[in-house]
Amino acid sequence: LNPPPIDRDDLAEFRTFCDEMLKETTDLICEKFPPKDGSVYVQERFHENWDPDREWGWQRNRAIIGHNLKIAWNLCRAANYFRSIKEDQRAKTCIDVASEIGLKMAEFGLDPLRGGCFDAVERTSGNGMPIEFAWGNTKDFWQQEQGVLAYLILHGVEEHGASSGKFLDLAREMMAFWNLFFLDRENQGIFFRVTENGLPIVRDGFADKAGHSIAGYHAFELNFLAHIYLRTYIERPAPIHQRFTLYFHPSSGSRARSINVPPDFFPPGAMSLAAVTINGRRIEYEGRTDFQIPLSPENLGATVIVEFQPQSLKKKAE
Repeated sequence: LNPPPIDRDDLAEFRTFCDEMLKETTDLICEKFPPKDGSVYVQERFHENWDPDREWGWQRNRAIIGHNLKIAWNLCRAANYFRSIKEDQRAKTCIDVASEIGLKMAEFGLDPLRGGCFDAVERTSGNGMPIEFAWGNTKDFWQQEQGVLAYLILHGVEEHGASSGKFLDLAREMMAFWNLFFLDRENQGIFFRVTENGLPIVRDGFADKAGHSIAGYHAFELNFLAHIYLRTYIERPAPIHQRFTLYFHPSSGSRARSINVPPDFFPPGAMSLAAVTINGRRIEYEGRTDFQIPLSPENLGATVIVEFQPQSLKKKAE
């Protein structure tokens, strides 16, 4: 079957739609989600008119620590995109909101003694303590993932600013708790839930190592993004140790004549292409920072190996 020709006007219109949707969604999150009721946690439920809904289902007026961290993480990704299109004020707003959430969760969501982050808490503590748990002080796998990615990217987007070192310390603490307690070294896989001390909880279905909260959606996401964030945002002694490589396989039946290879939104100037290899042959490629690799018909169906060279954000800032 011959596919219909590509309509460039339709693609341009679709891109504009996506761009506008991202801006509108980001603006709403920055405006509506930060707490305005004296709480330190984001507001998670709303009525149609954007009034807070604090009576909805199981959530009531409760916060999920992982949701707060996920918002901080994704606002940083959006900020990197806005920087790339020179929407600097919108990017700054995203980073300001994300940084504030990250700092508040360090105090009211993370465990400063044992590491990791907690699960569900009351948005307004009524027990005289900084944190009031909704059901228990357990720690879930997917929420640790959100924390690791949030603090790594916060460290990166701050470009070694006032809070950057703190965010890096928090990321390392989150990663340490993850590596110590969430990996099942006897039976393989990842525990879904552990106690505050890191003991695995394997009752009432929590022994399952699949499902919407633990399978590819979060596990692959953590493996992939933590790797490229560590390479990009953490300076290493030798530049060769900072590089990472991704593999692409454009379909032999594709009509594509280029491939866009950035693995995530990064700050402008954070990385360049060190090398491109197609079907085992190194190709000369001049667009080291536009990340749009041209493909000839004979490249389709081949293995495209792209080696990225992250730039030191510290040196960039200096």
